[in-house]
Amino acid sequence: MAETYTSWELAGRFASTSASCCIADGLCLPLDFVKTRMQLQNEMLSSSAPRLGVVGMGSQILRTEGVLAFYSGFAAAMLRQATYGGLCFGSYPLIRDAISPTGDPKSTPLWARIAAGGSAGAVASAFANPTDVVKVRLQADGRLAAMGEQPRYRGTIDAIRRITREEGARAFYKGVGPNVQRATVVNGIGIASYDQSKQTVVAMIGEDESLLARFLAALVGGIATAL
Repeated sequence: MAETYTSWELAGRFASTSASCCIADGLCLPLDFVKTRMQLQNEMLSSSAPRLGVVGMGSQILRTEGVLAFYSGFAAAMLRQATYGGLCFGSYPLIRDAISPTGDPKSTPLWARIAAGGSAGAVASAFANPTDVVKVRLQADGRLAAMGEQPRYRGTIDAIRRITREEGARAFYKGVGPNVQRATVVNGIGIASYDQSKQTVVAMIGEDESLLARFLAALVGGIATAL
């Protein structure tokens, strides 16, 4: 039988998933920043110039901009995870239980888990797209400083104000299509893999919803998402 949740339980689920996503993203933000800079190399370098790898790019940023540069867009990143992460992971079990033909979370078929994960990711990504636009722009701003030019924005609030004033609200939804498509695939695979793996691990080790079961399931889900 599908689980039912009170309003307080739903609020608690949203708060806990948002906090977890913010902590995880805060720890990984330097790597995300390096990844964004590597993707922007085509705009900064000529076609014949050699491209920097992860270590090279990280070293260059540290040498020319300092350690705080790795946390450019931190506030926007936290705002994104508080909305995207909370909505995606918080709504997944609700969608899964609603479409499952069994009504039992433990026996939900894989297709229902994939559909629920993809749907939750798509809705959350569309809703949080404005925060993603701000985060990427702030991270990209460092390239201007590296080229000796003045960065466009002074911070998250300034970026939101200027984008709204100079480009209009529609600018916050640039790239929403590709973002939603990516979130659908990533979450459809990742969350479903985690959920399915957790049930498998629980059956194998006989520990119901233990920390070990969650850890092993998260490991499988992370690998599936990366692939």
